Amino acid sequence: MTEDDKTNRLLSRGISRRTFTASAIALAVFPPLLSMTRAARAAEPLGGKPLVVVMKTGSLRTLDPNNAYEAEWFIFGKALYSQLVTLRGSALDAIAADYASTWDVSDDGLTYVFDLNPKVKFSDGSTATADDLLFSFNRFINLKGPGSWLLDGVKSIEKSGPNQVKVTLGEINVDFLQILTTPSLNVAQASAIKAHGGTDAKDASTTDTAGPWLDANSVGSGPFILDRWTRGSELVLKRNPNFWGVPAPVESVIVKFVDDPNIQRSMLLAGDAHIAVNLSPDIASGLGGEAKVKVYQIPALAPAYFGWSTQKNPALRNPKIWDAIKYGIDYAGLADIYLGGGGPTGSMVPPSLGGALPADQGMKEDLDRAKAALVAGGQPDGFTMNASFASDGSYTTVPAPIVAQKVAADLSRIGITVNLNPQLFSQMLTEYRGGQQEAVFHWWSSDYVGWTDYLPIFAPGGAAGGKRHQWNPTDSAEAQKIADLVSKAKQTLALDAQYALTREAQSLINEFGPYAFLFETNYQLGVRSDAIASLPLNPVWYFDLAGIEFT
Repeated sequence: MTEDDKTNRLLSRGISRRTFTASAIALAVFPPLLSMTRAARAAEPLGGKPLVVVMKTGSLRTLDPNNAYEAEWFIFGKALYSQLVTLRGSALDAIAADYASTWDVSDDGLTYVFDLNPKVKFSDGSTATADDLLFSFNRFINLKGPGSWLLDGVKSIEKSGPNQVKVTLGEINVDFLQILTTPSLNVAQASAIKAHGGTDAKDASTTDTAGPWLDANSVGSGPFILDRWTRGSELVLKRNPNFWGVPAPVESVIVKFVDDPNIQRSMLLAGDAHIAVNLSPDIASGLGGEAKVKVYQIPALAPAYFGWSTQKNPALRNPKIWDAIKYGIDYAGLADIYLGGGGPTGSMVPPSLGGALPADQGMKEDLDRAKAALVAGGQPDGFTMNASFASDGSYTTVPAPIVAQKVAADLSRIGITVNLNPQLFSQMLTEYRGGQQEAVFHWWSSDYVGWTDYLPIFAPGGAAGGKRHQWNPTDSAEAQKIADLVSKAKQTLALDAQYALTREAQSLINEFGPYAFLFETNYQLGVRSDAIASLPLNPVWYFDLAGIEFT
């Protein structure tokens, strides 16, 4: 995902490999989900009333399965199409079968062989084949859409049997299976797409014309099919009568696009919606006393942070001063701002991902240490710095301006004056990506559920660490050690050894890096508890529409 799309995804959420911690599971799953299996539900009557979801319009631009990559698409793509492998429930480390029934990875981590389930059928009843999968992946690459970079490391994709495909990587990618759970990497019906102008040829980005047709028609093997999509207004899904797995408990889903979270709240309270996706922290906290509504939180995998250039302010060229900033922030007090829309984080890798530093090992306030760092850095009376933030932005649902103001006030206690520079998000992002800013309040969202989507970015020389913060491996012995640890972790297949390396690297970044990691963000969903019996939640696609049940 490009950062524009990454950002749109977070903003449009409007609310932001390891199994969740026990507390996160308690927040993420309704109790009835734990006591009733999908097999048991298959024998029960399927209700006819529609499930109504209300959410922001967001940045959804297409329903083309090989080109869509926005936040909203992940909900609908999961419902309309099958992936090679997927995630079940709230578990982020348990890769589950979908179109692939089994798979094998070579000892060197470069070859993946997937045995495909011959029972998988498209919505018209025809059988999915290896050729459909190859077409879908090649079209995904050659359309050059916003997510096409996910397969940059793939050297070849080929049939290795009638119902088998082999994927060969050019180099080890320890998170490759996690990447394959992304709903944009799916199997679509090649013949239907070709019949309406689609192609997987190298020039697909300029010659493919199937997009408009795919905005009105679905050609997948998922539990739902597309009924209609009215941009900015409504999207309707119907249960797939030819679905190869357990039928969805609900017959249809009506998604109403409403940008105002206050209206979403009103619709939820009136019973006009069963689920409201985009609750702000204040609205969510205000629903605590409602008897028929519950608010559920799950990690958004999107930590908020304060970072600074190592070069643009003379005071900040001294790494000792960095400690003054880190220890001068009241991290616990930020909870009064983010409320249920956030939680502590250990570092830049969200706590619910494999290889993350535990949240209790994150940064903590220590004003005496902060003041001592100012003295050690030659700034006993403090200094002045400039920091940008998006005046129109939020970290999942937490308003960026309030966070920036809180941190600036915290640092003023030790003599650091932060001149806040509010900018429109588009301007801030352009300048930040160009490495032009002295300091910035920002956040980082996930493209897939793996540490490699975070740690290498913030490490010395990474996309954020190097270009944006001018922090490189040659700057210090500590920076070089961090870069070496990250590089080694990316080549280490054994998880225990891999995660030991990632945690050590994060601890060193916390100690020696030019960042203060403020908090992890949460989704907050309002749900009619008198109508919904189970709702399987997941940070990637919010909730699995095929697993939602009415009371």
